[in-house]
Amino acid sequence: MSNSETIKEKLKAKVSNRKPKWLEDVIFAKENEAWLDKSAQIAIKILRHLRLNKISQVELANRLGVSAQYVNKIVKGRENLSLETICKLENALNISLVKIVSYESSLEESFNVIPIRKPVSRNKAKSLYSGSDAYVNYSHSMFSNCEEMIA
Repeated sequence: MSNSETIKEKLKAKVSNRKPKWLEDVIFAKENEAWLDKSAQIAIKILRHLRLNKISQVELANRLGVSAQYVNKIVKGRENLSLETICKLENALNISLVKIVSYESSLEESFNVIPIRKPVSRNKAKSLYSGSDAYVNYSHSMFSNCEEMIA
């Protein structure tokens, strides 16, 4: 074996078939973009609250019963947080980090319902719905009585 072949063999042994670290990081970020964005938003809320209330990461760690290193991972925005951890953070800081829409609210939004708390006439109901995308069929039994309460 010549000297150049030996060098080539040594280089091949040193170079692995593994992807470079930067490429692995790019692939990870692309594959996990959705939850990484949400994690970053939560981290920003936490950091803002800590700064405004002069609370250290160590103090937050003590409140949560975790290490300061773990809190640091959370506030970097790259930690995949469980619902349990989010709830603990919300309780420790007395803030809301994530809003979960209730079933009733999601129904109202999907049907574009405008809640009305008092009886209205057919014309008033039409004017309330005129600015929305909702289709109102006034021949429907729910609207058969003009003075009926719409809920």
